Amino acid sequence: MKNNYIRYSIQSKLVYEHRYNWEQANNACLLPWSEVHHKNKIKTDNRPDNLKAMTIRSHTLHHLVERRENDINKRICPLCEQGTYHRIKRIGKYIYDSAVWERNPLDKSQRICRKCFRMIMKKIYGKRV
Repeated sequence: MKNNYIRYSIQSKLVYEHRYNWEQANNACLLPWSEVHHKNKIKTDNRPDNLKAMTIRSHTLHHLVERRENDINKRICPLCEQGTYHRIKRIGKYIYDSAVWERNPLDKSQRICRKCFRMIMKKIYGKRV
């Protein structure tokens, strides 16, 4: 096993079991720019009904959206300790987490809620932003 994926040697060539199973179940050949996605996220569950062929780009985007949703739903503002829950917007090929979080103007590495951002900006500039 490499990267937790099961591999076999077929005709002295190493192949991933999940790719081989998908090809056999669908009677098709996967192209080099395609990947096989495990629907239940278990890399060793290679049943054909758990596998889905995707392009590398769509597979990457699928996991990016999934990670961003999990990250955003767990965010808590470090200043007011309030959590904000909202959905991700996908516009074309770009992903946005609706403008609820801003960078802290006093500490650029920190994300804060919009309410705290406005309060800090008002203290700095003396006006509403």
